[in-house]
Amino acid sequence: IHNASTGTLAVYHSTLSGNAASVGAALENGGTLTMRHSTVSGNSSNSHGGGIYNSGTLDLEYSTVSGNTAGGWGGGIVNFGSGTVALRHSTVSGNTASGWGGGIRSSGILTLEHSTVSGNTSDDWGGGIRNSGTLTLRHSTVSGNTSSIRGGGIESFGTVNLERSLLAGNLAPVGANCVGVGAFTNDGYNLDSGTTCGFGSANGSLSNANAALGPLQDNGGFTQTHLPA
Repeated sequence: IHNASTGTLAVYHSTLSGNAASVGAALENGGTLTMRHSTVSGNSSNSHGGGIYNSGTLDLEYSTVSGNTAGGWGGGIVNFGSGTVALRHSTVSGNTASGWGGGIRSSGILTLEHSTVSGNTSDDWGGGIRNSGTLTLRHSTVSGNTSSIRGGGIESFGTVNLERSLLAGNLAPVGANCVGVGAFTNDGYNLDSGTTCGFGSANGSLSNANAALGPLQDNGGFTQTHLPA
């Protein structure tokens, strides 16, 4: 699907799978796109955005972006330029990128609420998320992602705001859960399974703590999640 800068598109209860393109294999959005109760899986880009490439406004809710591959940035999602992406009650999992952002690469505004980023892999920076814009996580989980270089969970050159979120079990030679030159703001009640996010015990947060997360699976919600023990 290509949605131009002047377009408005709604995708509900749909599956986009097995597509291939240079940019945004399943979806390339420059306009306004709303996705609900849908799946983007098994797509492949030889450049950026294995699943979705966004430079407009993208709102995903109760949706899954999984198993997509990019030869460049953003195995699952690329949010480029001044683009805006909001994920609510959604899961980004099992995506792979040769470049930045195994799960998501964002230079715009990216907000995750009640969402999961899990099991994504980058051969470069940011196994789960590579951010150079503004990233906000609320009530979200970033777990089991891998970077070959730095930032297994989140790698950021921008601004990151974290509230009531879990960063656990991510892997990288530098900064397993978090790394970057930008600000990581602890807005309270976060958990870091290591010490790379710098939470300490401020604002009710925990560092070097066991998140005791179960596997990514169907726990009764709209998408797969990690159930805390």
